[in-house]
Amino acid sequence: MGKIDSQEALLTTPRGDVRIRSFCSAAEIRQCKFDRQFAFHDHYKSLFTSRELMEKFAAQPDANIVLALAALIPS
Repeated sequence: MGKIDSQEALLTTPRGDVRIRSFCSAAEIRQCKFDRQFAFHDHYKSLFTSRELMEKFAAQPDANIVLALAALIPS
């Protein structure tokens, strides 16, 4: 199975727009800025605990890494 190009949908929420991107490549993941709380949440355990691990899995030909991307809020 060949690698599928990224697909994206825009979701508008009361707290702002969120882009849902599927089939992310390792290069796309590398360009993202992750919150310092990445992989830590009270209600679930993340499958990925580091950016490097996520990039490694995204490089596999049958991988489908899906990211929810929020716009950065200027401080």
